[in-house]
Amino acid sequence: MRKKNSMAGIVLMTLLLILSGCGEQLGSPAADSGDTGILIKSVSIIGEEPAGGDNEIDAALHLCPPDFTEIEDGLFIANAQLTINAHAVGFDPFPASIEQCDITYLKGNESPDSPIIESLTIYPNCTLTEGDGNECNFVMMDVDRKIKWWDDANAINFPSTYPTPYTVRYDCTFMNQYGNSGTFQVEYDILLADWNYC
Repeated sequence: MRKKNSMAGIVLMTLLLILSGCGEQLGSPAADSGDTGILIKSVSIIGEEPAGGDNEIDAALHLCPPDFTEIEDGLFIANAQLTINAHAVGFDPFPASIEQCDITYLKGNESPDSPIIESLTIYPNCTLTEGDGNECNFVMMDVDRKIKWWDDANAINFPSTYPTPYTVRYDCTFMNQYGNSGTFQVEYDILLADWNYC
């Protein structure tokens, strides 16, 4: 009798475990909608480096050929354009806004000896409305962090992988029109180097 009860308990626990994974959840795998009534279906990101490629972040200036008397145009803030697909669930929470994003620069697995890049917090106050086309322009990396990375890479230990891979992670907080907050996360891979943009 005791063996039947323990077997029935195991079956019941397994069934509960399977069923607990069913159903809809607000948000996406990297989102927590809290009590906002906003379903963040997806967030996509595109890098915007004024001097060059989308994910090629230029960290140093150098002289340009053929006579090496002119210098590159300069170092610029690298930006990112986020497209957020936000939809109401149950009641109208819009307009909403992205209030804060904490930006973390994660070293690539192939280059653990890369310099640490200090995190950055921004306050974009970007408006979210119902739909798939919410676009927000955010800072990805400022000039001070580029210069510090280049100085550290040359003074302490030049990274074993060059151009050097990092992942830029945005942990953002948004707020609905009633003051309720939720979060989402998005990541973007970059390559830091002294890219030649002459």
